[in-house]
Amino acid sequence: MKSHTASLFNAGPVKRILDLAVKAQESSGTIVLEDELRRFIRAVENDSSAQWACPIHTATALLDLAGDTIDSGAIESMPPDFQTTISRAAEGMNCGEYLHTLAGVIRLLDKEGAPDYTELPMSRWEMRVRFPGLKGFGVNWIYDGDYSSLAESTAAAIASEHPLCNEFLSSLAAEAQAALALFPNPRSMQLALAREIEWVSSSSLRELVNRINAHMLEEHGHCP
Repeated sequence: MKSHTASLFNAGPVKRILDLAVKAQESSGTIVLEDELRRFIRAVENDSSAQWACPIHTATALLDLAGDTIDSGAIESMPPDFQTTISRAAEGMNCGEYLHTLAGVIRLLDKEGAPDYTELPMSRWEMRVRFPGLKGFGVNWIYDGDYSSLAESTAAAIASEHPLCNEFLSSLAAEAQAALALFPNPRSMQLALAREIEWVSSSSLRELVNRINAHMLEEHGHCP
């Protein structure tokens, strides 16, 4: 019986961390691995669900488990895609040793605490993880050009979910409020989010929140 499942290596924190490592290794020095790992730590620490399901110390334990599996000579039992990924990330280093080293680096960085966004700007992948609702709103309701204004796009999005719209709107409003709180002026908003979520600005997010609140008050008797 195998001591692991393919999903341990093909999904979840081990895959995410190794994907970041490969991206840094193959970036010709334009991406710093430690910065990507700090962003990974920040993404987990800023999400209570992620902390509950798989805190950082669990992620590093999984890296060590994968390293132990390789150390035992069982790398051939691992999924082929994982073998390719770890080889690319390790770049000539013993794969098991690389995973143990990576786990150790993350533990050290975790002790330092997650940096704020002025110290370490949000990356594109981090934006997609932190603000999936805002990203999806643009893709589904703005970029196709079916509506002439944010007001029309918002009305169409609300109508598509109403009357069972509370969960959709509450999470969307929460992301918009979080973005406004994290990036309180137009320039910081532009630098932080608009590279990945083109429709976002301080004014557009305030309008979105106001329209969601208005709908919830008028149709449901409360704000999200």
